[in-house]
Amino acid sequence: MGDARLLIIAGSDTTATTLVHCFYHLARDPALVAKLRAELEAQNVSSGDNFEIASLQYLPYLNALINETLRMHPPVPGGVYRNTPDEGVVINGIRVPGARRAFAQPNDFIPERWTTRPELILNKNAFFPFGIGKFSCIGKILALNELRTVISKMVLEFDVEFATEEDGSTLLYESKDGFTMANAPLMVVWKERGKSSGSG
Repeated sequence: MGDARLLIIAGSDTTATTLVHCFYHLARDPALVAKLRAELEAQNVSSGDNFEIASLQYLPYLNALINETLRMHPPVPGGVYRNTPDEGVVINGIRVPGARRAFAQPNDFIPERWTTRPELILNKNAFFPFGIGKFSCIGKILALNELRTVISKMVLEFDVEFATEEDGSTLLYESKDGFTMANAPLMVVWKERGKSSGSG
């Protein structure tokens, strides 16, 4: 019973949480949308009925965008993440190094760290959003396919921007960790490409 409950909770909230945070970054920075859209269109990815999930699997920028979202906003944040000062800290006689040992510019959303700027990744082993070994997420492939599909379809069909008076701070600072992240509201406007208005 416990495993079934875990699968249901972990398999639904986590993907939704990741999508919301990804859309936050896309709404905040139109350059991200332009880069992703250019990659999708260069590979002739269509948002219509002929949409194929397999065509998204190896798109570098799409996967980098997802990885960077998972790095900055893990949907299961509790238990494994620690933040130490730059100079490190000593706990019970054991020195824990500074927080920038895994990623350079850790507080900046830079998808290129996963593609053209690998020097920004100082320790690849520090990134395991789906867990590792025999305890890794059984739904990893499904989750990644869902993320790739939804993000691609939305970017191909819509432009996104913050709603009036929205800046994303409520999402960033008022979301709650309840094993999986419970998102605070994020208000965005979706405009169908080629049309002047629309909302979501």
